[in-house]
Amino acid sequence: MTPPSTTPAVDAARAYIEALASHDVSAVRLADGCRRVENGLPTGSSGPAIIRDLDRSRKYRVIKRVEIAEIVERDRAVHADFRVVVALGLAARVRERFDLDADGAITRITARISMPRRR
Repeated sequence: MTPPSTTPAVDAARAYIEALASHDVSAVRLADGCRRVENGLPTGSSGPAIIRDLDRSRKYRVIKRVEIAEIVERDRAVHADFRVVVALGLAARVRERFDLDADGAITRITARISMPRRR
């Protein structure tokens, strides 16, 4: 069971993180101009493209579950620390920062992902 979040911004970030494994994008709120950067490289050029990837892309289909260690709102952004568990028992630590607009849509996702390791 997902613990209750404390703010709408945390809810928005949690919906995105959970969609990584569930591929249910119905609760994901990304601004049209949302950008995603992973380990310094652009990996998402617009909100609709990122949502389409979460919904259908093979690169996300290998994710079996997410384990959220921490998700907090600070410095006018949401910071999350979690693990993604993928096929073959591998897991990677992910730290993401979510910037949001005044309407609560995510405008930027900045991710740092470690190398996957056997659990």
